Amino acid sequence: MKPWTFQITIYNPPLNLSKIFSNLISLQTLNLGKTRLYVMPENVFMHMKNLSRLYLNSNRIASWDGPKVFGRSKSIKRLRLLGNYVTVVNQTSFPESLLVSLEELDMSDNHFSCTCENLWFRSWIRDNQKKPKYKVKLVNYKNYTCKSPKKMSDAGVRFIDYNPTKVSCTEEPVWMYAIVAVAALIVITVAIASVLYKCRWNIRYKIYLMRRYKYTRIPNEEEFVYASYVIYSDNDREWVHDVFRKRLEDTEGIRLCVRLRDFEAGKSIVDNIAENMHLSRKIVIVISNNFAKDEWCRFELFLAHHRCVSNEDGLVFVMLNEVNSDNLTESLHVLITSNSYALWSEEETGETLFWEQVIEQLK
Repeated sequence: MKPWTFQITIYNPPLNLSKIFSNLISLQTLNLGKTRLYVMPENVFMHMKNLSRLYLNSNRIASWDGPKVFGRSKSIKRLRLLGNYVTVVNQTSFPESLLVSLEELDMSDNHFSCTCENLWFRSWIRDNQKKPKYKVKLVNYKNYTCKSPKKMSDAGVRFIDYNPTKVSCTEEPVWMYAIVAVAALIVITVAIASVLYKCRWNIRYKIYLMRRYKYTRIPNEEEFVYASYVIYSDNDREWVHDVFRKRLEDTEGIRLCVRLRDFEAGKSIVDNIAENMHLSRKIVIVISNNFAKDEWCRFELFLAHHRCVSNEDGLVFVMLNEVNSDNLTESLHVLITSNSYALWSEEETGETLFWEQVIEQLK
C-alpha cells in the first residue's frame, strides 16, 4: 500500500489536531511545517503508530513536554524542528523510546541558549558523536550557534564549543546579606517599572511632542495625503491588505495609509505613526482579539485620541471579530460600548452593510 502523506496549513492555532488525525492510522508522513504552531500538540503523535516522518520546521515552537507529545512512540525515524524558537533542550524533551527509533533529527537555526540549562543537550551532542548510544544522525549540528547570552551571540560562538562543566553549573551558596540586597533591588525595580508601565503612553507621547512639536497643527483639507490612517494588529494584516485596503483603494478610490506599505524606512516607528496620522483626514481602528493584545495598537489608539480630540468624527471603528472577555480591558470595553462601529461579516447581506457604513464615513 502506498505510504500516506499529510500536509496541513494552520492559521490560527490551536486546532484540535487529535480529532483531525484520530482516524489516520496508516499515516506515515506528517508535514506541519510553516503552520505557525506555537506549541507541539499533545496526545496526537503518540497514537499514530505508523508515523515515521514528522516535519515541524519553520514554526514558532519554543518548548514542549516530551512525554505528553511523544509518549512511548517507537515509529518516528525522521524529526525536523529546524527554524523554530527552541532555546533549551533537556532530558525530558525526547523520551527514551523516541531516541531508540529516531534516525535523523534536524534542529538547525534555533535560538539555543548557551547557559547551564543546556548542559544536558550539549553533553548529549558530544557523547552522541564520540560514543553513540543511539543511531540518531544530528543534522548540521556543527553549525548550531549560541543566541544567548548576547556576548556569545555577538562573538558567533558555536553551540558545540560552549564548554560548561557540572561543577561550574553547580549553584554557589548565597549569603544572607546578598539575598537581602537582591530582594531590595528587585522591589525597587518592580516599583519603578510599575510606575513607568502605567505612564508609558504619556511618556512616549510627551517625548514625541518634544521632538516633533511642529506636527501638532492639524493640516488643512487640501494638505491631507490620505483619506484615513489604519490602526491594526500585524496578525490581522492579511485581511487589512487583501480585503479592506483592496476594496477601498481599488474599487472606491479611497487612499489609505497602512504601515507595512507606507511607513518611511529608517525612520522611528513612533515618528512614522504620528506623522502619517497627521497626514490622514480620518483614522480607522480595526478592533479584534489581536488588536486587544497588541501593545503598539494601544499606543496608536492613544495617539489617535489626541489627534482627534477636537474632531469626534475623525475616528472610524471597524469590528473585525468580537473581542473575548479575557482580552477585553476596561478601556477597550468603554471604547466599544460608547461608539458605533461597522461589524465585518462574510455573509452577503452583512458584508454589504459593512461596506456601506465604512464608505459613508470615509467619503
